[in-house]
Amino acid sequence: MGRAWMGLLLLAGVGMAYRISQPGPLWPPAPVSQPPGLVLAPDAPRQTAMGKTAPIDYQDLQLQPLARFEFDARLLSLAWYTRGAEADYSPVDLGIAWGRMSDSAHIDQLQWTHGTRFLNYRYMDQPPIPQRELDRSIANLHVLPADEYVLRRIEALRPGERVRGSGLLVAAKRADGWHWTSSLTREDTGNGACELIYLTAIEVH
Repeated sequence: MGRAWMGLLLLAGVGMAYRISQPGPLWPPAPVSQPPGLVLAPDAPRQTAMGKTAPIDYQDLQLQPLARFEFDARLLSLAWYTRGAEADYSPVDLGIAWGRMSDSAHIDQLQWTHGTRFLNYRYMDQPPIPQRELDRSIANLHVLPADEYVLRRIEALRPGERVRGSGLLVAAKRADGWHWTSSLTREDTGNGACELIYLTAIEVH
């Protein structure tokens, strides 16, 4: 075998080793098909405000709990990140939906994209349900996995599944002044509207 081939194999091996070391599955998971006309997850997430509590140490961050957060929702998509300050702490975003937006009959009328820490959608003429209801029935969760077990559970998820999770919405800050804060309302859209969640449990329901 020539040196050129040896070099290519070495580079491929290094690349594969690096990829394996990063969070997330090696290949995108196959979506789970759900029949139209089925409201898979009827209820909105439950959010409970918290009083002043002690911060949580998370790597080199301090996480200030803001609210308890529980969801039983349809998983629309997962997006994994390896670049940017946020990715050092939150390697994955989960796009979730509930109520009428957990029905394939409505989901399939939209074009979905998930990237750059946003969950976006487009439609041709009219939204499948009223715009305000649509926006109030989806969320993009920036996930801070509480431990390795939670991270591995996320890696096994497939879009289309009904998932149940719980944790804390938080405000994160670092000693150098860097900060990141969760939204606390279903009424907002756009920049700053995502939930930053310290996720302590998640399972397929």
